[in-house]
Amino acid sequence: MDRLDVPIDGSHRVADAKRRSNSTMSSGTTVLIVEDDEFVREVLADIVSSFGFTVALAADGADAIDEYERAADDIDCIILDYDIPGTHSSRVVSHIRGINSSVKILLSSGYPETHVSGSFPLESVDGFIPKPYNTIMLKSELERISTE
Repeated sequence: MDRLDVPIDGSHRVADAKRRSNSTMSSGTTVLIVEDDEFVREVLADIVSSFGFTVALAADGADAIDEYERAADDIDCIILDYDIPGTHSSRVVSHIRGINSSVKILLSSGYPETHVSGSFPLESVDGFIPKPYNTIMLKSELERISTE
């Protein structure tokens, strides 16, 4: 599968909030996924864990901040949806960077990068992943930022 085109039909099972993969490719790297759409969050978590990463989940900006504060020493990368409810994604980045300026953050959006750059400081993140997700690009970007 090269792309994740996500139908929002509510039929996807709700998975555990954290998953561990048996793969050793990225063993030891934890990715916090911040996505308000439950179905997209769960499918993305399944894909990222299939790459060998450990996954933690957050449903909005406040959850992301809480989860990062709770597990900052364990979280290596964050996939952050641009358009999340509550605390705006730029404030989430600012808060998390205040705790750890070197944590790797990928911004994700269904909007084009040029649209997002008008209201979000893209220089504050380590990369941009467009939606729908291209799994090859997603894997490549996660590997790139997790080894920098």
